[in-house]
Amino acid sequence: NLQVVVAFRMLPEAVWKMPEFGTFNLHASLLPQYRGAAPINWAIINGETETGVSTFFIDEKIDTGEMILQEKVSIDRDEDAGSLHDKLMTTGASLVLKTLKAIEEGPVKTTPQKDVGELKTAHKLTRENTRIDWEQP
Repeated sequence: NLQVVVAFRMLPEAVWKMPEFGTFNLHASLLPQYRGAAPINWAIINGETETGVSTFFIDEKIDTGEMILQEKVSIDRDEDAGSLHDKLMTTGASLVLKTLKAIEEGPVKTTPQKDVGELKTAHKLTRENTRIDWEQP
């Protein structure tokens, strides 16, 4: 009746529309910020002090569907991608359970994502977009 996905590539429409209650995703950012493949890494790279997890119903675009729930997580000064991942994993597991309960109790209230202000993306990490040129003295 319902599908839950985490850390996936884009699914064919026939797959995510199959269940009666749809398909929702857990994403490691406070959407609409950091849509894409590497939200944890880009939050660290950009020096964010806060991030979080979001659940949303999948639609035809990447990470743009109707929002269900979100929960914030602070980013400590000495945080790295691994430790932040672990914090978000724990918070995300709890948020998935809350989302399942909300859908079960239905009808679930969703909110469209609003692209307000400058959106930060979370493109896949590559050598080109993460290269640091060190100047030699």
